[in-house]
Amino acid sequence: MKIDLKKIAFLLCAASIAMFSACNRQEDPNDNPDAADVTAAQEMTIAEQLFGELKNMADEGESGSLGSYKNGAGCATVTHDQGQKKITIDFGSSNCLCKDLRLRRGMLEVTYTGNNYWDSGSVATIIPTNYYVNEYKLSGSKTITNLNHLSDNQPSWSIVVNGTVTKPNAGGSFGWTSDRTHTWLAGKTTPFNWTDDEWQVLGNATLTTSTADEWNLNIILPLHRLMSCRYIDKGTIEIKRLGLSDRYVDYGDGTCDDDAVYIVNGVNYPFKLK
Repeated sequence: MKIDLKKIAFLLCAASIAMFSACNRQEDPNDNPDAADVTAAQEMTIAEQLFGELKNMADEGESGSLGSYKNGAGCATVTHDQGQKKITIDFGSSNCLCKDLRLRRGMLEVTYTGNNYWDSGSVATIIPTNYYVNEYKLSGSKTITNLNHLSDNQPSWSIVVNGTVTKPNAGGSFGWTSDRTHTWLAGKTTPFNWTDDEWQVLGNATLTTSTADEWNLNIILPLHRLMSCRYIDKGTIEIKRLGLSDRYVDYGDGTCDDDAVYIVNGVNYPFKLK
């Protein structure tokens, strides 16, 4: 599905909803998008981004480095204890501006079961400890099972997340669980440099928003991201909530930008990714 993100679009008419900036939409008295939709779309996007990048850090940390995130000698200390099968990525107790222009502090602890981190069948678990990105705090775990790294031209991993994101400024928290398959489409020959990587994601997730609404998400067109881009650039997610018609988030046609579209009853509501 190709969405022209430059078109004048139908936008939510609510001054309190900062995600949208104008008002010109068709009314559907039976099922109008409201603040709950906006909260879900924003929090889903934050969870996708922040939990998604943990694997990239663990992969690069396996080499004992984190050059794609560090600025010079600062921003992170990486320790790989091969005997204990443990990788520690420590951003310190104060915010540090990383290469991707995000502020981080806190620690990521990675343990794995294989003789080597990259072994097929090895299971790696990532635990954030007092870990913040742009003042969003991540808690919980991310478990990564290496399905076929050594035998497939496009390696893939089963990735399960059971986590919570605490928002800045007493904004509450939201829960995120997901069961996905990630396929490494490009960049395999440079495993310690994520900037040339290209990924595809399929699977499902459940978001429990900071307003206690539960939304079930299913990727119906694979999510795609070039890691040289800050955002998911292609793919469509179907979103279900009891009592409402299905919603969709469309990330566009592969162009690297911060534009996405929320679709309800055939009406497009453009918004900006964070």
